[in-house]
Amino acid sequence: MNPFTSLQACSLAVKIKDFKGTYSSVDKYFAPGLSGSEVNELLRADGISDGNIEGDSVMVTNSGEIQADLYITSRFLVSNYDPAVENPCTLLMDGKFGQ
Repeated sequence: MNPFTSLQACSLAVKIKDFKGTYSSVDKYFAPGLSGSEVNELLRADGISDGNIEGDSVMVTNSGEIQADLYITSRFLVSNYDPAVENPCTLLMDGKFGQ
């Protein structure tokens, strides 16, 4: 872009209402200065008893379901500002930009 150029910028955020999905993960727990056994004892005290000690860490397999309203930014547009041209942000919202 040239110096003193006017720009327009906009992004499109989409709301997904009542999103539902499953997830799975392997969670790594560790604490500087503690051994894996000590970390495992702390996890057991918090009700997490299915961890596997690996060195100074504890690995725990986790899974479940998530339900939430999500906002996702799907497009971001920066363009030269030209008052004679239709607002590109409007085109982005209508799904017409880039087609």
